Amino acid sequence: MPLYLGIDAGGTKTDCAVSNGAELLGQATGASCKLARVGKERGRENLQTVIRQATETAHVDAGKIQHVCIGMAGASLAEAVHWAQQTIRELIPESTIYVAGDHVIAHRAAFGTSPGVLVISGTGSIAFGRNQNGETARAGGWGPNVSDEGSAFWVGREAVTAALHAFDFGKSNGLLATIADCCAATKRVLPPFSLGCCSLGAKRHIMISVATISVRPASTAVGCKYEPVAASLA
Repeated sequence: MPLYLGIDAGGTKTDCAVSNGAELLGQATGASCKLARVGKERGRENLQTVIRQATETAHVDAGKIQHVCIGMAGASLAEAVHWAQQTIRELIPESTIYVAGDHVIAHRAAFGTSPGVLVISGTGSIAFGRNQNGETARAGGWGPNVSDEGSAFWVGREAVTAALHAFDFGKSNGLLATIADCCAATKRVLPPFSLGCCSLGAKRHIMISVATISVRPASTAVGCKYEPVAASLA
């Protein structure tokens, strides 16, 4: 039986699975290999590590895998596609390698070959659909600086923006300190629960910390306690 390697490379983590077409042989999860987030060298290390872990779990020699499909963020960029193919070929030189957007493989997993519209809201966000004629369309997914509305990154950034606006207008509701605490940033950049002496650099550090992590369960408590500011994000 031929051996297949499937990779889902998102902005937060990388999932990898090995199959013979009939059953799952092994799988592994590792750190993100998204180039815009970790860079080429770290991305290469992360991707190859999770491939090795998956093949070891499956008790399969990586060099004997014949077909690889990787769905990755940033697959619309030729440079990213070339990087992915080159990185995978270092471990699996003889395989066919198909590179697609992570939204494409998610749509296939959800609908198979049937028509449907998929909306993803993870680290980033995108809507992708296919009709009865096989025609596709997408919206969003252009990265956190200009797009990705409704994603974890966007929610974190908007929360910090709303908290800073409230603080600027003298509404000391404690939201900014609570956000910092959720990011484990309080002890590093702020005196406990004191924003009066918070420097611009400290505020920027908080913003980066919040915007680059996934939303945690603590965010629910923040939203309930500071409902007026949290509701403004809707």
